Amino acid sequence: MVINTNLKQNNEPSERAIAKEIELTFQWTKNWYPISPIDYLDPNSPNSMKLLGKKLVIWKNNQDDWVVMDDVCPHKLIELSSGKIDSNGENIVCRYHGWCFDSQGNCTKIPAIDSKDSAAETACQSDRAKVNTYPTRVVQDLLWVWPDDNREAQTESLSSQPATMPEDILDTSNSKWFMVEVPVGYAVAENLLKF
Repeated sequence: MVINTNLKQNNEPSERAIAKEIELTFQWTKNWYPISPIDYLDPNSPNSMKLLGKKLVIWKNNQDDWVVMDDVCPHKLIELSSGKIDSNGENIVCRYHGWCFDSQGNCTKIPAIDSKDSAAETACQSDRAKVNTYPTRVVQDLLWVWPDDNREAQTESLSSQPATMPEDILDTSNSKWFMVEVPVGYAVAENLLKF
């Protein structure tokens, strides 16, 4: 007769195994992140931001939608945040050679090529002339971004909601969001939050 004295030995996974499984399956880019309070963003010019190591540019188009895209012009890799929004509010314009990109990241104009020339259309439709864009939402006066650049990101982002404050707890009448950049690593920040 064998008596098992290890009470922990059962068919349930250990906490360590569960944590490891979560770590292996968690996909950082397939989540909503609050990127900025709306009050911090200038709707009339490009805003630069960094999230998960990605340099992003945020701008508001003529339909009052916030657009988040990679902060790089595919032509000469200049930051689009150093450019401007065109007078119609339809495109962000690279300051170096004036390439224009719409809210979907499509190249709409290359000033060095005559727009009547078929080469302009071919160049603008090339995948190499496209800038990655990301799904966005404005919830509780925060701009949220889903920083996944795969083709299904827009659809995938619809299946999840941003992790917001419950409306009955959130009182925006006498408080506003604030944001501060803290130059510490994740482990330090996590330990500070334990107090």
